Amino acid sequence: MAKYIQNTPDVPPEYSFKDTMDSWKVMVPVKDRPTKQMNKFNLKNMFSVTLRDTGEVALIDGDTKEIRSIVKTGYAVHISRLSKSGRYVYVIGRDGRLSLIDLWMENQVLWPKSKLVLTPVRSIPQVQGL
Repeated sequence: MAKYIQNTPDVPPEYSFKDTMDSWKVMVPVKDRPTKQMNKFNLKNMFSVTLRDTGEVALIDGDTKEIRSIVKTGYAVHISRLSKSGRYVYVIGRDGRLSLIDLWMENQVLWPKSKLVLTPVRSIPQVQGL
C-alpha cells in the first residue's frame, strides 16, 4: 500500500476556463430577461422538490400547496438551492449539470447547463394530500 501511495498520479485532462466559456450558448441574454416578477407567486414561500426518478424538479406554492410547475432538469438531480436574491433556483445533478430556473418568469422555464435554452414546463392541478 505504501508503494502504491508513492506512485505519481495521472495528470487530469485540462479543461480551461476558456474551454468552459466557449461551450456556453446564451439563448436569452441577461438584458432580455424580465426586470420584475411576471407572476403572482409568493416567492418567499415557494418550495423546490426533487422528482429523482424522472429527472425533474417540482415548484410548489407553500401558500396554496399547489404544484405550480414541473421543470425537466436532467439525470440524477442531487441538490437545489435558492439564489441570494430569491429569483433563481440552482439545480445541480450528480453528472455535474447545472440548471438555473427563473422564478420571475410568467411560466418557470429552465436555463440548463449554462446553455440558457428555454424549455416549456407543464403545469398540473393541485395534488391531493399536500
